[in-house]
Amino acid sequence: MEKPKSVLDAEYRFNIADWGNTIHFVSTFRLAEGCIFLEGPVGHGLRDLSRPGSQLYVEPRMLVNVRLITSREILAHDVVVSTNVGAS
Repeated sequence: MEKPKSVLDAEYRFNIADWGNTIHFVSTFRLAEGCIFLEGPVGHGLRDLSRPGSQLYVEPRMLVNVRLITSREILAHDVVVSTNVGAS
């Protein structure tokens, strides 16, 4: 239900990298009125730096009630790793 502002924000809210996934873009969907879904908090560890986030579960048979709005909106990258160490 929350749209992340950046790659780091997405990881803090949704633990995406913890599950072996990469984070580069976000997709937006709209549920049809009356579509049945479950909403709950993302499970975070007790001592991590998480931010509150929600997740939705839609039964596979209800997926006909899910409409794609934006396919790939690129997220801002918070950190850049340079391998150009010591170059002048």
